[in-house]
Amino acid sequence: MKLLFIKPPKKHVTHLAPDLGLGYLSSYSKRAGHLVQVLDLNLHKDPDKKLKEKIEAFKPDFIGFKMFSEDFSSVSRLSALIKRINPEIITMAGGPHPSIDPYATLKKINTLDFLFKGEAEIGLVELLKNLESSDLSKIPSLVWRNKKDEVVVNQQLFFEPLDELGMPEWSLIDPRNYPDSGGVYSKSFPTAPIITSRGCPFNCAFCAVKVITGRKIRKRSPENVITEIKFLYDNYGVKCFNICDDNFTSDKNYTIDFCKKLIDTNLDVSWFCSQGVRLDSLDEETLSLMKKSGGYALGVGIESGSDRVLKLMNKHLDTKTVKEKIDLLNKFDFDITGFFILGFPGETKKEIKQTIRFSRKLKLNKVGYNLFMPIPCTEAYDRIKKEGGTNSLRWDDYSTDSVIYTPEGVSRSWLFFQQRLANFMFYIRPKILFPLLKEVSASKNVYNVFGRRIKRLLYTS
Repeated sequence: MKLLFIKPPKKHVTHLAPDLGLGYLSSYSKRAGHLVQVLDLNLHKDPDKKLKEKIEAFKPDFIGFKMFSEDFSSVSRLSALIKRINPEIITMAGGPHPSIDPYATLKKINTLDFLFKGEAEIGLVELLKNLESSDLSKIPSLVWRNKKDEVVVNQQLFFEPLDELGMPEWSLIDPRNYPDSGGVYSKSFPTAPIITSRGCPFNCAFCAVKVITGRKIRKRSPENVITEIKFLYDNYGVKCFNICDDNFTSDKNYTIDFCKKLIDTNLDVSWFCSQGVRLDSLDEETLSLMKKSGGYALGVGIESGSDRVLKLMNKHLDTKTVKEKIDLLNKFDFDITGFFILGFPGETKKEIKQTIRFSRKLKLNKVGYNLFMPIPCTEAYDRIKKEGGTNSLRWDDYSTDSVIYTPEGVSRSWLFFQQRLANFMFYIRPKILFPLLKEVSASKNVYNVFGRRIKRLLYTS
């Protein structure tokens, strides 16, 4: 069959990068004998026109969308467009939103034929083998409608061992098409994202990643990851890598083994972790080897400057540990981005300001002040739902720059202003601003360094 995987156009694009999920789906489907193409509509000025042209030229049998919550209206509109062009095309969506809200998504978007909850590689190939079957209940992770038009969610299956998954189909998500891929972290172009593991055993109250990739951490062997690094180095000229794991440093022995093997390759490469590593997993031995192997920047999930709020978040972290670990990172001269959440359920105005002050006291190079998003399947969402606070939620608003929810006693306008003011006050300081100016040594970095921050300050929720 001919498969077309689509990344929908976003309202507020922070940066564009190759989509690893679509890359893995493509490579696994190709090995099963299917013809595959990937279309990132964010790379085109007229997405509808480009989609029509692609359908006309490729004539796909099956079109699948990578769907985040903010893509709800976009996927609904585009799937309807596809059905108008050719009602015989089978439409599907996977990714974070179908994973956290499968029943409502398939009920509300009647122009989607199927969804996948969580990882879809195995289930998709099985679905394509059994499309004519009247009983699809055995296909892992599939979300479908039975003869009574009831939505059925099949049992999830997580891919293991990951080495057998192979590499993403890089020819379809060429990193050279994404000059902005590494964002503010990138040292060189092109930059490519990679993963070394899937899964998360932690239980942060605001995060639903465990619903998508499971609680068990499944790892690629260091040799397997380094084979991919060499492939990208040799075939695409990639010398800078973004390790996108949720838990890259959670297994000290694995991290050390990987770093040692990467050092042994003598490749002239550098790497960073943009997703946010857990601070409590870092120590001197690990950081020393990370640095020697080319690591230079880390995003760390700090979330709050209030120990009470950190407990509400189930972070199993306190501000004393945060200070100690940030000092340790500075000892090894890492470029550090601290991520914070403003407006968490139960948080007060005083604690929001406390978090902002705390962020400025830490020796950070960059920050991300994200507004809290109530995500289904999380403890925080369930708390809000019990209080009737989820009735007015709109998926299209689901951006970390939109005020989706505010705790009691906090207005939307106040929280929005605090986020903008926090960004301004952090970056206006000479000790932060001057090093950023040095990063603009290459013209391609001007937008990466300053453009995003200006857009954040000007964007209105």
